[in-house]
Amino acid sequence: MSNYLDLYDYRCRVASMYRQRSQAILDGEDPASAWHRFCAEKDELFAHHPQSALDEEQQRNFQGLRYFPYNSALCFVVEIDTDVEQVRQQVAMNADEAMTMTTVGRVHFSVDREPATLSLYWLDIYGGGLFLPFRDLTCPNESYGGGRYLFDTIKGSEFLPVPGVADGKQRIMIDFNYAYNPSCAYNYRWFCPLALIDGTGTDLQSGLDILISEGHISAMGPKGSLPIHSPATQVYALDGMTLLPGLIDCHVHLFADAGPEGRLDSSELPGFALLRAAYHARRTLEAGITTVRDCGGQSHMEFALRQAISAGYCCGPRLILAGRLLSMTSAGAEAFSGMYREADGVDEVRKAAREQLKAGADVIKVMATGAVMTPGERPGASQFTFEELCAAVEEAHKAGRKVAAHAHGSEGILTAVLAGTDTIEHGSLLCDSPEAMQRMAERGVFLVPTLATSAMTTHCDLIPDFMAENDRIIGDAAQRSVRAALAAGVPIAMGTDAGVPFVMHGDNAIELVLMVEAGLTPMQSIVASTSNAARALGLQDEIGTVEVGKCADLLVVDGNPLDDIAVVTRKERIHMVMHKGQIVIAEPQFEAAQTRP
Repeated sequence: MSNYLDLYDYRCRVASMYRQRSQAILDGEDPASAWHRFCAEKDELFAHHPQSALDEEQQRNFQGLRYFPYNSALCFVVEIDTDVEQVRQQVAMNADEAMTMTTVGRVHFSVDREPATLSLYWLDIYGGGLFLPFRDLTCPNESYGGGRYLFDTIKGSEFLPVPGVADGKQRIMIDFNYAYNPSCAYNYRWFCPLALIDGTGTDLQSGLDILISEGHISAMGPKGSLPIHSPATQVYALDGMTLLPGLIDCHVHLFADAGPEGRLDSSELPGFALLRAAYHARRTLEAGITTVRDCGGQSHMEFALRQAISAGYCCGPRLILAGRLLSMTSAGAEAFSGMYREADGVDEVRKAAREQLKAGADVIKVMATGAVMTPGERPGASQFTFEELCAAVEEAHKAGRKVAAHAHGSEGILTAVLAGTDTIEHGSLLCDSPEAMQRMAERGVFLVPTLATSAMTTHCDLIPDFMAENDRIIGDAAQRSVRAALAAGVPIAMGTDAGVPFVMHGDNAIELVLMVEAGLTPMQSIVASTSNAARALGLQDEIGTVEVGKCADLLVVDGNPLDDIAVVTRKERIHMVMHKGQIVIAEPQFEAAQTRP
């Protein structure tokens, strides 16, 4: 069998199966059931089809045919004013020409009871097929020029007629191929109407509809203004609720258990530590925190956790990982087994940074000052030198990664800022250095204040004595530093240090309350936890705001956080969490949401 016939034979067989599946849906079979049956048959055909004669490029094309363009679960019946026989003849006449996209007619149909018309094209790709652009249907404000094949994509194959003729017009079944995930027949979700805090700092907006598809926000508009393209769209009535972007915590330690000793135990079985971290990740996501930056994991097991979440083996937020944090020789390496990478001197720091990048780090974490939780250290004392910090920054930046600097003392903060770090973690004594604040404001260096660590002060009688003493050194300076930074124009991003003593994973949103107590308005604290945090992580084009095209990371709460910011901390007031378009948790009334008729 020739290379062409290998491809053509496979495609024709799949097309035949596809028509059978479409007819089954038309005859009343459940779309999800028909789709799963079709996928199983297609995969079986693919597994046993000869591919030995194909060269490398054709092999790639053949692999692509396994999914494209048949990954759809939603079909419509439409009227077409084009003469079907004329289309067939035109296709036959031009079969051997190098056609790109030729208009062959117009398709008339209705969307949400409103008339719509689109051009119908013949597209010369994978043997040729009828093609229907969908830009003005699903992405009216986007430049994306994609489209969807009709079900009939093979030269010479027959149209699937729909019984009956309305007003003398021909009717055929077409497939818009909306489903992003072939295993999910219902991938459209419609929120209506709702109050929206979009994360940009804009005032609360009321009476909006939002359409979610393919894991992203595909459309937004006033109540009743959005066309609903599929009878399988899931509708969620959110009257009285407020929708926000998923929250972002820029500083956590998923492998730390928030116990009073504040240590990572080297005697623990690695599997136990990894499973506990997975539990922490799930609790965090269910609390509405859809993205976290882990600023020091354990023996690089955090990369395995991220892989497991991505593969669907466990549930967790988007993970931005630092790997091992970089430190001068320190007792912290013993206290936090697997979290530290000790390095002394410029060359060693450079090598240590490269090791984390090789492991898959998204950010490099450096210790610019001592730590509250490390025996024998003082949080105000500087550690890495300017030259050492510059080496870490250079390695990170040339790899397109950011640098987070642990820094409590004002001298260490200024040194880190001058060296080019992108975020200052903690910044407890920042108020002592007007110059550092000015430089941070000028350079756009974010302060991640981790005010939640004040829980250690509340439980000072339960933590080790040296830790309590270091905590007293900082005192209430952290809140004073936040107020001073805000006044100086320093950008602030939310971070909790979850995992340190008494800062529990899943209670991350308490940081918003503490930022308000430190002087931010409720709106400023929300911005710090959404769009500002996204910018601090370099993810502002993907997450952090509720805008068309952004990833559908969303949080729905009962009430208005602008009136009571503590709403976001109360689990009973969290009515829905969505991550990448998938619902993580939802109250029963949302679980039973109606299907669009």
